Amino acid sequence: MDKESLFMPSRLKVARKIAGLSLEDLSRKIDGRVTRQALSKYEQGKMSPSPEILNRLEQVLDLKPRYCDTPWAASGAERAGGLKVSGDGGGFAAERDGGSHGYPCGDEEKERRSSLWSGRSNEATIEIRGVSSPAPHGQRVPHAPCAPLPPDAMSYLEFRTSAPLPKKSEEALKHLALEYLARYEDLERLLGRVIVFRNPVAGFSTRTAEEIERAAETVRGHWHLGLSPVPNFLELLESNGIKVFEIRDMDGLGDFDGLAARSAGGYVIALNMNRPPDRIRFTAAHELAHIVCDFDGDGEKERLCHIFAGALLLPRPALERELVHRRRKLTLWELGAIKRKYGISLQAIMYRACGLGLIAPRHLRDFVAAVKKNGWTIDEPVAYQGREEAIRFKRLLNYAVAERIIGMEQAAALAGTTEAKLQEELGTML
Repeated sequence: MDKESLFMPSRLKVARKIAGLSLEDLSRKIDGRVTRQALSKYEQGKMSPSPEILNRLEQVLDLKPRYCDTPWAASGAERAGGLKVSGDGGGFAAERDGGSHGYPCGDEEKERRSSLWSGRSNEATIEIRGVSSPAPHGQRVPHAPCAPLPPDAMSYLEFRTSAPLPKKSEEALKHLALEYLARYEDLERLLGRVIVFRNPVAGFSTRTAEEIERAAETVRGHWHLGLSPVPNFLELLESNGIKVFEIRDMDGLGDFDGLAARSAGGYVIALNMNRPPDRIRFTAAHELAHIVCDFDGDGEKERLCHIFAGALLLPRPALERELVHRRRKLTLWELGAIKRKYGISLQAIMYRACGLGLIAPRHLRDFVAAVKKNGWTIDEPVAYQGREEAIRFKRLLNYAVAERIIGMEQAAALAGTTEAKLQEELGTML
């Protein structure tokens, strides 16, 4: 099958969005060889570029060769040409031939796949927190090849930010997160290792601080946490069906902390891993609140998400036990001991203690003043030594390669990297 016949419009659009380029920008970068109108038709599936133009687009967007026309999660039959794609401008439909390692393909799976490719059932919601220093205008945001998305997969996205977020950075983060979700889910289905997220507080009212406390307690109960500290919160999320996308080497992350996204297939939380581990944990728990809780409007949403995060990481009975009883003064050693044990910042501990009535508001105000005076807002005097890492995707990918379920080319495409880099990460096969 020739390159032009397999062209996937959604991949071109996603790559352009991640690069932070408008159609006009992309046209200029390829020296005007294709107009913005023609590029728009490529992305809508109304026209297909010639192999020469497609190669040039892949070069300009810094994509691996054949990114826009090679199915990366294909079975052997698909790689041999078994994936037949047809487009009529209104979406795509895909038919997959059989293969020894293909997806399970019952009626339900066929309908799900058809819905994804044709752009149906793809409503998505995203919450983004703490972005204020995005990449400079026109600067490319590094990325790697990843999953194809239907042409209108992002049509119903909703953004909330704690600081102004330029449209191009918003689009890049949005597409990076949802592409990762698609790659992750494809790997799960390939191996038959899908974990479906079940919301423990579905149908609960979560509109007051008291209700949020009960919701966090319920989540801990359903996830069998008791009152114990959670050693790796990101691993906990993944074991319960929420994907975690770790962002490290990306220009212009600035004050971005995290986002939560929902698409037709599931949920993903993306996190800035350049933060201290206790801040990463709190952000992840905050984003979980956006996923599981039903808020009444936006006014109190962020405050209630903070309460949920604190209650999930540091349950009320545990904090009461640590503080013995209501306090008028606390030592830095006491706060540090709680932080090291539960992986929650000194500031979050104090706000939580005040919210639960374990310290007076005046005590909290004095503490906040001391934090500002000593420059502890970002770098606290006590560090949490725990390690936060989401490794489930890597574990599944290593398993698939080691057991020869997929080859290195397909594994590298799923991982969004090159074969050479993936081989280096995997190490020696024993």
